[in-house]
Amino acid sequence: MLLQSKNFTILGMSRGILSKQVNDVAWSAFFDKLRYKVANTDKQLIEVTPHFTSQDCSSCGTRVKKDLSVRVHHCLHCGLVLDRDWNAAINIKNSALGQSVKDLKWAVAPCLSLESTSNLL
Repeated sequence: MLLQSKNFTILGMSRGILSKQVNDVAWSAFFDKLRYKVANTDKQLIEVTPHFTSQDCSSCGTRVKKDLSVRVHHCLHCGLVLDRDWNAAINIKNSALGQSVKDLKWAVAPCLSLESTSNLL
Protein backbone atom coordinates (compact mmCIF):
# COMPACT_ATOMS: atom_id res chain seq x y z
CA MET A 1 0.00 0.00 0.00
CA LEU A 2 1.43 3.34 -1.04
CA LEU A 3 1.02 6.53 0.93
CA GLN A 4 2.38 9.94 0.20
CA SER A 5 4.25 11.43 3.12
CA LYS A 6 1.52 12.78 5.36
CA ASN A 7 3.28 15.95 6.49
CA PHE A 8 3.60 17.43 3.00
CA THR A 9 0.21 16.42 1.62
CA ILE A 10 -1.83 17.50 4.64
CA LEU A 11 0.01 20.81 4.91
CA GLY A 12 -0.86 21.59 1.30
CA MET A 13 -4.50 20.60 1.72
CA SER A 14 -4.84 22.63 4.91
CA ARG A 15 -4.25 25.86 2.97
CA GLY A 16 -6.93 25.31 0.33
CA ILE A 17 -10.65 25.92 0.07
CA LEU A 18 -11.40 22.96 2.37
CA SER A 19 -8.92 24.08 5.03
CA LYS A 20 -11.45 23.99 7.88
CA GLN A 21 -12.52 20.44 7.08
CA VAL A 22 -8.94 19.25 6.63
CA ASN A 23 -7.81 20.78 9.91
CA ASP A 24 -10.79 19.26 11.76
CA VAL A 25 -9.74 15.73 10.87
CA ALA A 26 -7.57 13.84 13.35
CA TRP A 27 -4.83 12.94 10.86
CA SER A 28 -2.46 11.29 13.31
CA ALA A 29 -5.27 9.01 14.51
CA PHE A 30 -6.09 8.13 10.90
CA PHE A 31 -2.49 7.21 10.05
CA ASP A 32 -2.13 5.23 13.31
CA LYS A 33 -5.23 3.21 12.41
CA LEU A 34 -3.98 2.74 8.87
CA ARG A 35 -0.61 1.43 10.13
CA TYR A 36 -2.42 -0.88 12.55
CA LYS A 37 -4.68 -2.28 9.82
CA VAL A 38 -1.78 -2.82 7.43
CA ALA A 39 0.26 -4.55 10.17
CA ASN A 40 -2.50 -7.15 10.51
CA THR A 41 -2.28 -8.08 6.83
CA ASP A 42 0.43 -9.33 4.54
CA LYS A 43 0.70 -5.83 3.01
CA GLN A 44 3.31 -3.16 3.64
CA LEU A 45 2.74 0.56 4.18
CA ILE A 46 5.37 2.67 2.44
CA GLU A 47 5.47 6.44 2.86
CA VAL A 48 6.67 8.25 -0.23
CA THR A 49 7.72 11.89 -0.46
CA PRO A 50 5.49 13.43 -3.16
CA HIS A 51 7.89 16.16 -4.29
CA PHE A 52 8.07 16.52 -8.08
CA THR A 53 6.29 13.21 -8.76
CA SER A 54 4.08 14.79 -11.42
CA GLN A 55 6.90 16.86 -12.92
CA ASP A 56 9.61 14.19 -13.24
CA CYS A 57 9.22 12.11 -16.40
CA SER A 58 8.47 8.49 -15.51
CA SER A 59 10.27 7.34 -18.65
CA CYS A 60 13.57 9.26 -18.67
CA GLY A 61 13.63 11.16 -15.35
CA THR A 62 13.80 14.64 -16.87
CA ARG A 63 12.03 17.31 -14.78
CA VAL A 64 9.33 19.07 -16.80
CA LYS A 65 8.14 22.15 -14.89
CA LYS A 66 4.42 22.90 -15.23
CA ASP A 67 1.59 24.65 -13.40
CA LEU A 68 -1.14 22.64 -11.68
CA SER A 69 -3.54 23.71 -14.44
CA VAL A 70 -1.56 21.64 -16.97
CA ARG A 71 -3.10 18.17 -16.78
CA VAL A 72 -0.96 16.42 -19.41
CA HIS A 73 2.68 15.46 -18.93
CA HIS A 74 4.65 15.99 -22.16
CA CYS A 75 8.38 15.31 -21.99
CA LEU A 76 10.31 17.12 -24.70
CA HIS A 77 13.39 14.97 -23.95
CA CYS A 78 11.95 11.50 -24.67
CA GLY A 79 8.54 12.33 -26.16
CA LEU A 80 6.40 10.69 -23.47
CA VAL A 81 2.84 12.04 -23.37
CA LEU A 82 0.40 10.88 -20.70
CA ASP A 83 -1.91 12.16 -18.00
CA ARG A 84 -0.10 14.09 -15.28
CA ASP A 85 -1.63 12.00 -12.48
CA TRP A 86 -0.75 8.75 -14.24
CA ASN A 87 2.86 9.92 -14.57
CA ALA A 88 2.91 10.78 -10.85
CA ALA A 89 1.46 7.37 -9.96
CA ILE A 90 4.21 5.61 -11.91
CA ASN A 91 6.87 7.72 -10.15
CA ILE A 92 5.36 7.04 -6.71
CA LYS A 93 5.20 3.29 -7.43
CA ASN A 94 8.81 3.25 -8.63
CA SER A 95 9.93 5.28 -5.62
CA ALA A 96 8.19 2.87 -3.26
CA LEU A 97 9.84 -0.09 -4.99
CA GLY A 98 13.25 1.57 -4.72
CA GLN A 99 13.53 2.02 -8.47
CA SER A 100 14.42 5.24 -10.20
CA VAL A 101 14.44 6.03 -13.89
CA LYS A 102 17.60 8.08 -13.31
CA ASP A 103 19.42 4.90 -12.23
CA LEU A 104 18.79 3.24 -15.60
CA LYS A 105 21.30 3.53 -18.43
CA TRP A 106 18.52 4.28 -20.91
CA ALA A 107 14.76 4.21 -21.16
CA VAL A 108 12.37 4.37 -24.08
CA ALA A 109 8.96 5.97 -23.75
CA PRO A 110 6.21 3.35 -24.23
CA CYS A 111 4.29 5.57 -26.65
CA LEU A 112 7.11 5.91 -29.21
CA SER A 113 7.24 3.74 -32.30
CA LEU A 114 10.37 1.74 -33.09
CA GLU A 115 11.25 4.08 -35.96
CA SER A 116 11.25 7.15 -33.70
CA THR A 117 13.44 5.50 -31.04
CA SER A 118 16.38 5.00 -33.39
CA ASN A 119 17.40 8.66 -33.09
CA LEU A 120 17.41 8.42 -29.28
CA LEU A 121 20.13 5.75 -29.18
